[in-house]
Amino acid sequence: MEKRYYGEYGPFREDVDGLPVFADVVRYFLGAKGWSKKQLGYLYGKATLREPYTERWIQMQLKHNSFSTDPKRRWILAKMLDIPPLLLGIATLDDLLGPQVDTLPVTKSKHLDIEEYRSKLSFYWQDHYKVPSSDFLKEITTRISVLCGTYLYVNALQQKQIIRLLFDYHQIAARTLSNIQRPSSAIAHLNKSYTLAQLMKDDELQALAIFRRGYIFFEKGDRVNALCDFDTSCTFSNRISLPLNCSIELAIGHARAHVAQSEQDMKQALLSIDNAEKVLGRCANEDEHFMQLNEVTYHQDRAEALLGSPLKKLRSPNKALRELDFAAERIDNATPRRSAWNNVLLAKAYLDKEYYPIATSLAHDALGIFQHSAWHIRHISKIYEELKRSSYGNSVEVAELWVDIVNA
Repeated sequence: MEKRYYGEYGPFREDVDGLPVFADVVRYFLGAKGWSKKQLGYLYGKATLREPYTERWIQMQLKHNSFSTDPKRRWILAKMLDIPPLLLGIATLDDLLGPQVDTLPVTKSKHLDIEEYRSKLSFYWQDHYKVPSSDFLKEITTRISVLCGTYLYVNALQQKQIIRLLFDYHQIAARTLSNIQRPSSAIAHLNKSYTLAQLMKDDELQALAIFRRGYIFFEKGDRVNALCDFDTSCTFSNRISLPLNCSIELAIGHARAHVAQSEQDMKQALLSIDNAEKVLGRCANEDEHFMQLNEVTYHQDRAEALLGSPLKKLRSPNKALRELDFAAERIDNATPRRSAWNNVLLAKAYLDKEYYPIATSLAHDALGIFQHSAWHIRHISKIYEELKRSSYGNSVEVAELWVDIVNA
């Protein structure tokens, strides 16, 4: 069979659709990675079956061009071996995966257990990581639909209670949507919660909705709108609770550090975080908005700020490591997720120091704790992407991290 080049890649045999024979492509990029067939079998098997394929099995797939045509499995191999999408006849690798469809049920009811809806909120904020995000979101959106459908059928007192519940459920829906990288939908829910807070004429809830919307903008990468929302929430400072004020100060410092262009910018960012630390002792460890403010929060936020600037000369990984040591000393053994998040931040610090094997190991350790937490997995994925671009990027250890991210 005649071979030809596809752009800078090849030569490959051509299949009936005019695309390169997939086994040839796999063989080419396997060689480029410097991996053995045994290593590919181990990683590909763990990513698809959670059990390694044998070296012999890989040899047979290459010989007979019999790799599965399942889109998800093709996507896994392409991501694992860095196969360009043009060799698969698509624009992006994610085109192999189907589109996401949203559904929101509409439910009408004359009966509602207000207390059950309130108590469920505590689970949503504190134990959400125990449930896959997709199942979690379906339940929340169903409850929002029930609340909306019930509103017209109850008395004035119950209507006030439902408005407050709707505010809270839109907040947790926003958080869940942000976790699974759907920021526009998350912002839409927070806009609705802000409207409800205005309807209730509640300064605390208005500031809370704006503050949390700022965090969504921040996670989205929109630092300008994030800082705008954080600054707006500050205008309520004399009329809101101390824990919320403290959280806003931490957020402002965090965001400013991530846009810092000078030493003075970093100094101002750290000052905001240190101002929050001064009042931490007067804040409840678990307040009504589930801010989780304590000394661990302070040291971890300060470490993130020290690693946050887009300019390497303004980042201070050694100082961040000291902050994370302080945090580790204060983490309760009963809170493994706090410890795992410390490992994520340690990985970022060692990544900045170019200690790639240590960063990889720490990220891997943290991933074992964050199995259902899309938000944490996303942060570990960002570490993986940076490792992938580094001189350590072709190592089997980095590939193993990616396999476990896919399986998380």
